[in-house]
Amino acid sequence: MNQIPNMQVRRYNEVERSKCSINLCRYLVIIFSVLLGGFAIWLTIFLVNRSSAQQPPVISLVNDSAYQQYISAPKLLPAWSHTNLSKLNAQPAYLDLLTNISSRKMLLSFVQKHNFTEVLVFLGSVQYDNLTWQNGLIPFQNEIASFSNVFGVKMGGLIYVNDENLNGLELLKYFSKGINYYNFFNKKMERVLLQIVPKDEAGCLKALEAVVYAQESAIVPIYLTVNDVCMNTVFNVSLLIFTNLRITQIINSQPERGFAEILAKISQNVCLMLNTSNTYAHMAALTKIKPLFKNIIMLYPADVKQFTNGEEALNRFQELINDASNANITFGPFNYLDFYKIMYGMEPYTSAEGYMIDLYAVR
Repeated sequence: MNQIPNMQVRRYNEVERSKCSINLCRYLVIIFSVLLGGFAIWLTIFLVNRSSAQQPPVISLVNDSAYQQYISAPKLLPAWSHTNLSKLNAQPAYLDLLTNISSRKMLLSFVQKHNFTEVLVFLGSVQYDNLTWQNGLIPFQNEIASFSNVFGVKMGGLIYVNDENLNGLELLKYFSKGINYYNFFNKKMERVLLQIVPKDEAGCLKALEAVVYAQESAIVPIYLTVNDVCMNTVFNVSLLIFTNLRITQIINSQPERGFAEILAKISQNVCLMLNTSNTYAHMAALTKIKPLFKNIIMLYPADVKQFTNGEEALNRFQELINDASNANITFGPFNYLDFYKIMYGMEPYTSAEGYMIDLYAVR
């Protein structure tokens, strides 16, 4: 009689232990499943990030030898952006290109691959940097000097006039002091582009006034950027309004009233900067200005605003070079960053490009 209860207790305990083992196995399966699912998610994210960080394929679909005319043509590269909205590595692009070693190496590689013969850097704006010029300096002078020593090409510069506020142009007379001092102590700036984008006849008149002041005492050639509005401007009403400008007096002493003809009276240098990818429009403008100017720069908008891919942009750019090739003409894109994007749109900025265009075959 005493054995039966003992046997019942023993069997009851065995059942409980069995239930505990089953529950433990269930818990372990659940925990393992959760861990396995988490690992699968992590592995997916890791592989996606690793794939996106890989270098582009090494076999190009575009033969660089097809662009020998482009490669051999004298070209300059405006390595700047006048707006703080254009950024690289969280700082204004023009400053990053001067101070960031990684960005500088990338630019140098681009210059060498495309065989640019000259690089232009930002030398300041009339509205914000005239006091620096008055002190015989240019903005970021030490950085520019260090930057220019890295590149084995000619160096030039750009100065900017606010298109919305063309007042205070007389402050440009101080620019010559800054650039003259810089050229005396550092690698010489070959030329300086005066970037203004006039929107009407009055703006075109003030752009010519800016040339008069910028050239005052400067030992470096000044090139005014000429847009579509300038090419079609004939001065009339503005001469009656802005009678106190120096350029108004010059125009009134001449029989010509066209913008290009007047600019040729005060300078033999011009930079054609038409906001169109139509090569016919560029050639028409060149036909008009070529007899008037000794030195001509043609900037072409080979960027994502005008083209869908780098091959199309470079083909059209080379077409313009073939049509306009001349010993006195230097070619270039509007600016480095936009041109880089259309050439290497699928690559991150930190990658090392191996070809002129980023059209690649699948590995």
